[in-house]
Order: sequence, then structure tokens, then C-alpha cells
Amino acid sequence: MYKINIIEKLKNIEEVPTMLTIALEIDRLTQNPEVSAHQISEVIRVDPALTGKILKIANSVLYMGTQRIISLQQAIA
Repeated sequence: MYKINIIEKLKNIEEVPTMLTIALEIDRLTQNPEVSAHQISEVIRVDPALTGKILKIANSVLYMGTQRIISLQQAIA
């Protein structure tokens, strides 16, 4: 019974917020023109919610090119 309640609550979560420390680190990195997409992706990778959002946007009709983006680094670049 307890396990079922937890599963139901998890199913109802609509959004997982981005961790503040990750957001601050990304902001700091993007201020430096020498930072690569790989360096930024390494920071973002630890936040599954943000990773999912970025991949979703990169594959949206607005940004999607001729092929599907499956790599976080590709999406950032």
C-alpha cells in the first residue's frame, strides 16, 4: 500500500525544479566566451530536469533541423 502511494505521487509530479547551484554555475560559465558546449553540458548533465528540458526544446519544431538531437552537447551547441 505504501509503495503504491509513493508511485502515485511520483506520477503526479509535473515538473522538477532546476537546482539553484546548477543555474548559478551555468550563468557563470556562459559569461566566459572561452567556455565550450562540452563544459556547459558537464554541469547541466547532473540535473536531469534541466537536461530533459533542453533536449525537448532542441527537438521542438522551432529549433529542430534535419535530424533528432540526442546528445546534450549537441543541443547546447
